[in-house]
Amino acid sequence: MPEEQITPASERAAIAMELLKSSESDMERDSGTPSFREPLDMVVGVTEQNKENLLCFRMDRRRFRPFDG
Repeated sequence: MPEEQITPASERAAIAMELLKSSESDMERDSGTPSFREPLDMVVGVTEQNKENLLCFRMDRRRFRPFDG
């Protein structure tokens, strides 16, 4: 059974942890997913629901916008 990929939820605030100088492409996902071959050029951090752990993900920076809280 393939391991389920966990990613930040849409419309949820995240912290930009690092902007990467070079990008990698996500080749592990199925070609039918929206993130197939996206440039992973930013590390974002989000807290788990219990707010005890900070999880970091490599993401495409084009998917994010400034938070206007």
